Amino acid sequence: MPSCPGTMTNPLAGQPISPPRLSAAFRQRCEALATEARYALGLKAFQPLPARQLAAHYQVLLLTPLDLAADAGAAVAQVLSQPGWSAALISRQPPVILHHPLHSAARQEANLMHELAHLLLGHPLPAFDPATWPATLDKQHEREADYLGSCLQIPRRGLEWAQQRGFTRQQTAAHFGASLQLVSWRCNATGITILSAALDA
Repeated sequence: MPSCPGTMTNPLAGQPISPPRLSAAFRQRCEALATEARYALGLKAFQPLPARQLAAHYQVLLLTPLDLAADAGAAVAQVLSQPGWSAALISRQPPVILHHPLHSAARQEANLMHELAHLLLGHPLPAFDPATWPATLDKQHEREADYLGSCLQIPRRGLEWAQQRGFTRQQTAAHFGASLQLVSWRCNATGITILSAALDA
């Protein structure tokens, strides 16, 4: 992956993070997992993969704080009020992801893919307590989930397809149901050039 000076922006939460410290082997594994996920659902690399469709394939229950028990109102308010809170994998058996329902559609896609990435990578669950969330998270696990989550949304082969068709970053984002920020992040990560605007004819 091309090195980036300073910090990068987490495409899932809009927060600055350190440049990924991920091996080439891990990055290749993520691309393979993204390809396998699409193959399992009968999709090609250039086709969008909705996070909810992938979650259903893995029988992951998706909940929002609003789905919690009625007597958990205070806990719901506490979770939703946490700055920067997006989503959390809160159970593996059965798999359950709790996510923020008020984010944009593109942000929710990224949030869910990030948590699905934690599940696919077998990362241990952080302790979940609405009163103290967000928990202290393993930075390396977060980098890994960021990378796999972004691959699941926009695989390298999907970026190459968009490049070959002369898509702009805006068109690529719309096609994959992603944010413009995530497209830029993936371009930086893969070295694939997608123009910000179409060239004049």
